[in-house]
Amino acid sequence: MPKEILKKLIYSLAITISVSILGGLFCLNFGFNFWITALFFFILQFIGFYFYGEHVKRRNAIIEAELEMIAAAELAKITADVVCPCDKKVQNRIPIEMNVDNSYTCSQCNKRIGVIVDVKTTLKTEPLEKNPLADPLVIKNVEEAIKDPTHNDRI
Repeated sequence: MPKEILKKLIYSLAITISVSILGGLFCLNFGFNFWITALFFFILQFIGFYFYGEHVKRRNAIIEAELEMIAAAELAKITADVVCPCDKKVQNRIPIEMNVDNSYTCSQCNKRIGVIVDVKTTLKTEPLEKNPLADPLVIKNVEEAIKDPTHNDRI
């Protein structure tokens, strides 16, 4: 891995030096000092790359923010299957929005039906990672229960 990075770094530096030398040779034709113009082009490339990198970062941040907004809008589009409380018990799929009152018009009875979104909690269980019957504490408790005469009627 470090060899690849070193190879890319040397390649990039070689291109930068080549462009600087070409810029110095070009300006030499107009009477400028070769070394000063080559150094000028060398530094100018680093400054240009810095501003280009900042431009790319800002553009990517804008694109990322737009994608997050689109994802939030898509997540807001939740649908639910509901049954009309009329006699015909018509089932409909309606869009649900979390921050507004939800309602729809039944296709059979043409009445406005309100939808209440209910959030419930459940108790999550943790999966067993080992055999509980191999646990010495469980075996001890079972043996004590067997030996206890008050529990013999349940066995």
